[in-house]
Amino acid sequence: MEHVKAMLQKSSGKLKGKIVDNHVVLDITGDAVHYWSPQLSFRIEPDFSHEHSSVISGIIGPRPAVWTLFSFIYFLSGRSIFSSVLTVLQK
Repeated sequence: MEHVKAMLQKSSGKLKGKIVDNHVVLDITGDAVHYWSPQLSFRIEPDFSHEHSSVISGIIGPRPAVWTLFSFIYFLSGRSIFSSVLTVLQK
């Protein structure tokens, strides 16, 4: 984890990272960022089957704000469909 911290400190202004315990989140910063820009989230855990090695697992995906917007739109769509069906069934 110390290696990751050192690399984040050396990185240019185009990359911002957060480290919490064994979890790392990397975001793009600067002029290239859009609302839909992805972020990389990964965790580093010791590999107990091999000495002096680690297991890295992660995902590249949208930022939390994009998921919130998607959930809100999905909820509103579902509610409007449910209301329409309920109105038709009551007639």
